[in-house]
Amino acid sequence: MSRAKMLGIGVSLVAVLLMFAGQAPATTYTSTQSGTWTDSATWGGHTLTSSDTGEVTNGYTVALPGGTTTGTARVDAGGTLALTASGAVSKLYMEGGTLNVGSYEYTDAGGVQR
Repeated sequence: MSRAKMLGIGVSLVAVLLMFAGQAPATTYTSTQSGTWTDSATWGGHTLTSSDTGEVTNGYTVALPGGTTTGTARVDAGGTLALTASGAVSKLYMEGGTLNVGSYEYTDAGGVQR
């Protein structure tokens, strides 16, 4: 392989690495108590970012305050995600949990992406 071609490959590799250098990896955090989405205590002391997934587990209700936009929310069987009219979820996975929006309540039979 020629030196120029190897240099070109090296420059391309560095460019790709730089594209991802500033991005934090997405992490899934599970609820450890009922509370609000933005309260770190709800997630075992972690503050969720827009790239993280919040998993609402059995027995807990997590409320999404108005004006809050999340990354991904996963609601397990027995868990409840309560949304206000101005809360927004980028991606929602219902794994048999319950979704409350105002007076509307939806309980999923399991395994449906909404």
